[in-house]
Amino acid sequence: MNIFFNIYNGWSAYEWIMVGGSILSIFLITNSLTYFLTKNIKFCIPLSLTYTISILLTIVTIFIYTLFSSVEVSNISLISILISMSMITLNWFSFIGFYIKTKSSKKFSLIKLFKEYRGDSTRVILFAILSVLSLSIFLRGELLAMLISTILVSSISIYLNTVLVRKFIHD
Repeated sequence: MNIFFNIYNGWSAYEWIMVGGSILSIFLITNSLTYFLTKNIKFCIPLSLTYTISILLTIVTIFIYTLFSSVEVSNISLISILISMSMITLNWFSFIGFYIKTKSSKKFSLIKLFKEYRGDSTRVILFAILSVLSLSIFLRGELLAMLISTILVSSISIYLNTVLVRKFIHD
């Protein structure tokens, strides 16, 4: 419990407001854009769950990092949440774009949509992992741990989003 008090006391009110406002605005903007582009509330459910899972996983990784590391968590760790949410958002809007592009065609099927989304998600995850591996040569300490945890959280969240999409979006 002492870890949470150290994190809370180490950050200013401005930082808490900015991160909270950023998370809330990303959440609201992407969900409202998803609804307005698809006209279907079913598309908002997996996105909302993915954002929630991403935030919870980030908090758990920060907790584990502070538990097993001597490096103190600083403002840089807050960026991890925003980076993972941005990666999820970019991946999500590629899915929505493909859906909008193909929904009015005669050959449209949800199975094809899910396969395309799974393929796009796999490419995003592989690109992110390769990017971290290439940057890990130059980084040490908290930056490296933050980057690795961010990519881990983002990859898990993007993969879980593909599972949630299959579960919640159906005919």
